[in-house]
Amino acid sequence: MTRTALWLACPGDDGESWLPWDLINTTPWADTPADAMRHRRMAHQWAREDRQRWPGHLVAVRDAAAGPPVHPDPMLDHYDLPPYA
Repeated sequence: MTRTALWLACPGDDGESWLPWDLINTTPWADTPADAMRHRRMAHQWAREDRQRWPGHLVAVRDAAAGPPVHPDPMLDHYDLPPYA
């Protein structure tokens, strides 16, 4: 079915630019919709942990088939917002 990917963008040395997105992790292949949902939740948990581990960096969770985000933009993971937070 699908895989979910975690992407990380580091701030550039000038403090205004961003280095390109780097793929840091992917979930296993999901064979059922229930597996896919569980894997997405797992990926969002990893993202929350990575945001705490690397403050100032950007972390994105996306369908692995979609590839990297177009360009680094600060974004909140919807699981970091109520009612999930």
